[in-house]
Amino acid sequence: LQGVARGLCIQKEILYSTAGNTIVKCDFKSAPQTIIKGLNTPFDVDVDEAGNIYVANRGEKNVEVYSANGVSRYTLQVGENVNGVTMGPDGKLYVASLTKISVYRENTLENTITSLTKDKFREVRKVYFDSAGRMYIIDKNTGMIALSGVSGETATVDFIIKKDSRYAYNSLAYMTSLPDGSLLITSDTDFKGGLLGVYRFDLSGNFKNTIGELGSGKSFTSPYGIAADSNGRLFIADGNKIQVWKVT
Repeated sequence: LQGVARGLCIQKEILYSTAGNTIVKCDFKSAPQTIIKGLNTPFDVDVDEAGNIYVANRGEKNVEVYSANGVSRYTLQVGENVNGVTMGPDGKLYVASLTKISVYRENTLENTITSLTKDKFREVRKVYFDSAGRMYIIDKNTGMIALSGVSGETATVDFIIKKDSRYAYNSLAYMTSLPDGSLLITSDTDFKGGLLGVYRFDLSGNFKNTIGELGSGKSFTSPYGIAADSNGRLFIADGNKIQVWKVT
């Protein structure tokens, strides 16, 4: 890619990814195509069923929304660095920024999640929903937070993946899940005893294994976005490239 890849997503067998200050898409039949230019440090991208494109435009502290052909529709001003955008199964957009999660329906702010029943936000990076509709939050320093619900501005915590007897899970970036229920979490930096890489857990948050080798300069340089498709392929944004793995 012509630039660093961070967040990515798959919609209708098409891969969308950040790449430097652009958004690219790839149908796996030809080279990646640049569809949006002129962004300011985009950190994430998601696409809804209608093909609308949502970009976490971190450098401008906003979310830019485009039609399927890359024409600007509207902008959501967030007021702090935006790390992640996620279109939820309820048709709402979940925007992860430094200290909060802003929930929008179209261009109307419906709710702001600012606290947890256990622990606290330190740097929210991504909201994720698995195939059953369960909501998770990736916080760079707090950990992977599995929720049992949201009431007003407070999210109810089921469990948090932060460390166990084997690993510390620091500098977390992104997550996805597999058809067997496995949760995959990326860490993009070796930090305070935690090693960058891709970690795999079961639905209860128990560590299973890793994807590739952990640590800088091993299987990955700086893994960030991660997504799985219906063909069992795993796409991992890593520096200025996207690695494709087959997970068994």
